[in-house]
Amino acid sequence: MTVEMQKAASLSDTRKLNQLLKESTGKTSKDMASVRDKHGNILTTPDKAVETLEASFPETPKSPSGPFITCS
Repeated sequence: MTVEMQKAASLSDTRKLNQLLKESTGKTSKDMASVRDKHGNILTTPDKAVETLEASFPETPKSPSGPFITCS
């Protein structure tokens, strides 16, 4: 796999390189943390997840456009 990574890097094939890196580390985009309610149930809607996170962290500042702060 190392040879494939070197070849992808030398060809500037970032898509293939990222794919190979994910395969070698075993990490995928599905490895993200989930938000759970106080009973341990996974929250499947973004609105409920945001509501739960805001209740858990009331001191976190909010941006005018929503609950997430963006940097520019």
